[in-house]
Amino acid sequence: MIEHICQTLLTHPLWAQVNRYRAMGSRFRTSANSDWTTTIGWLVAFAIVAGVIVAIVVSRLRQREGVPFHNPRRLFNDLCRLHDLDRTQRHLLRQLASMHSVKNPAELFIEPAYFQNIANDSKLAAQRDQFEQLRQRLFDGGTAS
Repeated sequence: MIEHICQTLLTHPLWAQVNRYRAMGSRFRTSANSDWTTTIGWLVAFAIVAGVIVAIVVSRLRQREGVPFHNPRRLFNDLCRLHDLDRTQRHLLRQLASMHSVKNPAELFIEPAYFQNIANDSKLAAQRDQFEQLRQRLFDGGTAS
């Protein structure tokens, strides 16, 4: 048994002479130049992604803080949602805005005069009762649907 241990120790290099940590990082680095360019590449990619994220967050915060911006479609949709109008009623308002050539359909929510000449228009006369219910809902405080 002792002979076997002695022979094993003699055939293998001495453990004290083996530096296991010397070659550990040699697989990860091919050359100093490629490490530098890879690092720069990752830093540039990270900077681009961070810049895009910051731009998105800043634009969202500006919208929430009330920085003025002009969006008639969004205003119209917000007013329709606020007044709890269904899809048919929204379509009626869009038709009315088209008939009067209104650039900003949200004006219909503040000006009841747009609802007065519906009977004179041949396209909208068939829906006169629906327009009257909608006018009452918006201006008389009624909940007609």
